Amino acid sequence: MMLRESLKPFFISFTFALLSVWVANKYFSEARQMAICALTALGLSTLLGQLLESNRQAIWQEKISPWIANRKLAFEFISIFLGIFFAAVVIELISNTQHTELDLNAIYRNKIVALFGHNLNVLIIGTALAVVYRAGGLVLILSWNALHWAEAIFSYIKQLKDQVGLSDAAIIFTSILPHLFLEALSYVIAGLAGVFINCLFNLNRCCRRSFSNSYCNRSLSRPSSFSCIKRVLIG
Repeated sequence: MMLRESLKPFFISFTFALLSVWVANKYFSEARQMAICALTALGLSTLLGQLLESNRQAIWQEKISPWIANRKLAFEFISIFLGIFFAAVVIELISNTQHTELDLNAIYRNKIVALFGHNLNVLIIGTALAVVYRAGGLVLILSWNALHWAEAIFSYIKQLKDQVGLSDAAIIFTSILPHLFLEALSYVIAGLAGVFINCLFNLNRCCRRSFSNSYCNRSLSRPSSFSCIKRVLIG
C-alpha cells in the first residue's frame, strides 16, 4: 500500500526533474545544477503542499498515529529523491558529459572523516533550509544530492565498465543503492524535523492554524508545555 502511494511522487518528481534539466541546459547553462534544483523545487511545490496537508489531516482529523503518518510522509519524500535521482541517471545516459575520474578507494581510505563531516554538514544545512523554507528547502537539498550522486556514480561506473565489464559494474551500482537510500532517508528525517520546527515557531499561517488552534490550546492546559513540543517534533 505504501509502495503504491509512493509511485505518484516518484513519477511527478521524475517528470519535473527531466523538464528542469532541459530548461536549465537551454537557459541557465552557467548555473546548471543550481537551476535544476530550484526549478525542480518550484515545480513540485503543489505536490509538497498536498503531502504536508495530507499528513496534517491524517494526524489531527483521522487520528492516525504520528509514527505511521510521518513514516508514510518520509517514504513519499524518499520517492521524490529517487525520482530526481533516476531522472539525473537518464540524463547522464543520453548525454556525453565528461566528468573528472573518481578514486573512491582513496576517498574512503584517506578521507573518511572528511566524508563524514561533509555529510553532517549537508544534514545541518538541510535542516536549516527546511526550518526556513519548509518542504521546498528539503527538496533543494534532496535535488542537489540526487544530481551529485547520479554524476558521481555514473562516472565511477563508466570507469569500472572498462576495467571489469558491464555486468560487474551493474552489480556494484546495485550494491551502492542501499547506502544511497539510507543517506537520503537521513536527510529526509532531518528535513522533516526542520519542517516541524517551522510549525513550532509559527513561521507561516498554515502551520499556525493547524498547530496553535488544534493542539497547543489543549496541550498548554496540561502541567507542562513540553508535551506540545514533543508531539510537534514527531508529528
